[in-house]
Amino acid sequence: KISKKFFFVVSSIFFLYTGLMVISRGFYVELLMFVFLYILSLVKNPKKFFIVLSIGVILGLIFYKYLYTDLLSVFTNVTKRFEAGNADRGELINNAQVLLSTDLKVFLFGGGSYYPESFGFTCHNIFWDSFMSLGIFGLILYWSTIVRLVFISLKGNIKFKISAFIPMIMFIVFKTISGSIRDVGFYY
Repeated sequence: KISKKFFFVVSSIFFLYTGLMVISRGFYVELLMFVFLYILSLVKNPKKFFIVLSIGVILGLIFYKYLYTDLLSVFTNVTKRFEAGNADRGELINNAQVLLSTDLKVFLFGGGSYYPESFGFTCHNIFWDSFMSLGIFGLILYWSTIVRLVFISLKGNIKFKISAFIPMIMFIVFKTISGSIRDVGFYY
């Protein structure tokens, strides 16, 4: 049991370090979602919630005081990547909207999961990508499968705990800014 906790702590520290160093937008989105949902899951236990919130504030102040100058370049680069990425993604989604509204075959049946090779872009958004890849019929089937999995999870979770859904929520939120349906597994 101690070795599992040790592995969890070491892998979490490594995840945090590598995520900070590669300046990945997805990492920051997932990290913020995890922290927000974890803190939200503690609301039922006010003492634990207050302790975690206090520790978070204290760590934040320590990071601010001692590591501000070191982390400033990381924050600046992350901000630049978010601004550039958001502008690019807006253009990609506009391209998808134009193509879907002008090509009936793509609207109905999609362009396949390798549509960037045919049309020269990818949506970088799981909702638009599933529409572009599968068309309207495939989109309905694809998302009905995901919704069904959510309902099965809710049904099996007798006493609702948000912590049981943190991976699924993080996954869906992260996929709104990245990737395609090719890299979406249903193992969540």
